[in-house]
Formats: sequence, structure tokens, C-alpha cells
Amino acid sequence: MENFPADSAINAPVETPMDDKSMVSPSVSRQRLLKRLQLNPATLRRISPRSRRSQYRAALNWLIHYEPPLDASNLDHVRGYLEAFRHLTEVEDWQRCQELLLLPLDRLTAEPLHKQLEIWGYYREQMEMYESLLGKGDDPLNLVCLEGLGKAYSCLGNYREAIACHEQHLSIADRLGDRQNQAIALGNIGLEYYYLGEYEQAISYFQNGLKLAQILGDRSGIGQALGNLGLALHGLGDYQAAIAYHQQDLAIAQELGDRRGIGQALGNLGFAYYALGDYSQALGCEEKYLDISRKMEFREGEAIALSNMGETYLCLGRYPEATESLQRALEITREIGDRHGEAEGLKNLAELHQHLDHRERAIGYCQQALSIAKSLGIPLVHDCEELLASLTGEST
Repeated sequence: MENFPADSAINAPVETPMDDKSMVSPSVSRQRLLKRLQLNPATLRRISPRSRRSQYRAALNWLIHYEPPLDASNLDHVRGYLEAFRHLTEVEDWQRCQELLLLPLDRLTAEPLHKQLEIWGYYREQMEMYESLLGKGDDPLNLVCLEGLGKAYSCLGNYREAIACHEQHLSIADRLGDRQNQAIALGNIGLEYYYLGEYEQAISYFQNGLKLAQILGDRSGIGQALGNLGLALHGLGDYQAAIAYHQQDLAIAQELGDRRGIGQALGNLGFAYYALGDYSQALGCEEKYLDISRKMEFREGEAIALSNMGETYLCLGRYPEATESLQRALEITREIGDRHGEAEGLKNLAELHQHLDHRERAIGYCQQALSIAKSLGIPLVHDCEELLASLTGEST
């Protein structure tokens, strides 16, 4: 069964998003973008040397003239911004690169470009932007980059690298006396230890983050910390306590109108109800999480909801629905590079085919899951080893 952490806020200023629904906007919004970037095509000829001028011209061409194809993916819709960013890095124009990183996009989420890439599951494109800008600006920019890098490493299953980034984030926040960023970093470090199965250590970080959020009166941060504590308690097998924490997290997300937070809290509640064998409640929560994730185009959330629904269908003996949900969940995790989710998906499919008496197929899925889990160093290794032993024992 898979779960999802409460999201932590990026410390970028909140800005008014562009009016147009499309990612690459009509000319009026393009003019607004050029004004934001203080780029004027008429002044290009004054830039020297010629090699530098060529990079600016290329950046402008991507911003002004690029049109996505008719069957454009989400990445195609923002390709103009990403290519312009790359050309601006060539001339070390870090201020304009920062403007593109923090560029607000559509009306639905009003998220900046780098956060929208996370929602869509484009973690490597995120990392390219962060790595280019890290150390090229002031401390607030470094905090954004380190938090984002850590979360991207985490989504790709590289938890030790994620911890290193979050610890650097915490170090800068400590030096600045920035309590909000301290709370965010503590929560993110706790999540990495949670993924690694070190639940007691995770709880310590979550509790410290919660104390800071409470001191600050940060309702969003309080909800996130409560939700994360629920996950760790779930890991320790205290499902009733986990539900209590997730219900508090859900109430705060609803109070704030945080759609993504509402979805994640519902997903985590479903995860806990499943563990208690309350499959009706679990399905109800996961179906709502799936609906929210699809409307937001939140790929990882969609995969988690489908995976959890598939496991629940399996327990109910609804095998066709389980097959459809689990296969789609696996496809999404592979599309976005979520190795932890992929391992979970393969293990779930192994269990499904065990129930269907497809033992050889189940063994194949389980061996793949075990290989990935070992490479990530996650607790799923034990589950896969137990499942494989039962499968090979049955087949002999």
C-alpha cells in the first residue's frame, strides 16, 4: 500500500498568475512576460559579443515564437520557458533564470514553473533548473533550490541525496534564524527517514517541525506535520492514531481550501482504513484522491490513488478492477521515474497474479520489485522476500 506525504510550501513570493489558461500564452501575455523579464527585442543589437547576443536571441525566439504541437504534452507546453532558461544560463543571466523558475503559470494551481513541473512529474527538468541556479543568487533562492532538489531526489528514490539537500537547507535556515524554513527542512528530512523505514527518527523530526509551525501559527505547516506524523505512526502499526492525525490534517486543508492537501490527506486516510480492513472507507477516500489528482494533473497522486484502489479491489476479490488500476499505476510511475512507486506497483501485481494462480508471472513481478527495493534500501525488501518465498514454495 502506498501513501503520500503532506506537501511543504516553497518560499517563493506568491504572485498573480497569467490570465490565459494555456501554458504558452497569446501575444498579450508574451508581451507581459517580456516586460517581466525586461527583455526588449529592439535592444538585442547592442549586446556584445556576438556569441552572447546569439544566446539572448535564441531565448527570445523560444519565448515569442514557440508554439507547442497539437498533441502537446504538458512538457511541450512549457518547453519555450525551459529552452529560454537554458540559453540564459549560457550567458549566466541568473536573475532572468530566477524569474523563469518562479514564473506563475495557469489559473488552476497558480504554481510557479518549478512547482508545476513537480506536479506533472518532470523531476529531472526541475533538477536541471535548481542545479543551474544553486549558489548563483541569495539565500532565499538557495533555500528554494535546495528544498526542490531534495524533493526531486526523493521522488526519484534517491533518499540519501535528498537528506543531504534538506540538511543544507536546514543549515541555511538555522544561520538565518528562519523558523519557517527550519520547519520545512525538518519535515522533509523526516519524510526521507520515513521512506527508509526509520520511523522513530522520522517522528522526532516531524515533532520538532510541528513545534515550530505551532509557534509560527502556520496552519498549513501544522497540517503537514500532523499528516506526516500519521504516516510514521502508520509505519509503526498504530493505525487508529494515524487516522486521528490524518483527520486533523484533512480538516486544516479543508479550512485553507488547499485542494492538493485535501487529496493527500484523503489518500493517507484511505491508506489507514485499508490497513484496518475497512475497504469501503478506503475506496471512498482513494476515489476522491484520484479525482482531485486527475483534475490537478498531479501524476504521482494519481498513481498512488490507483495503486491503493487496486490493492483494495484485490482484497475484495474484484480482480478485473484490480488489474486495471494496478497496471495504470505502474505505467504512471514508470513515466515519471518514481522508482519507489514502481517497486510497490510490481509487488502489487505479483500479489494479484498470485491470487489469479499465475505463479510464474507473479514470481517475475516480485523479482523485479525486489531488485528495485534493494537498490533503494527501502522496507519493501522484506515484503518482497516473504512474497517470493511463498511463491517459490508453492511452485515447487
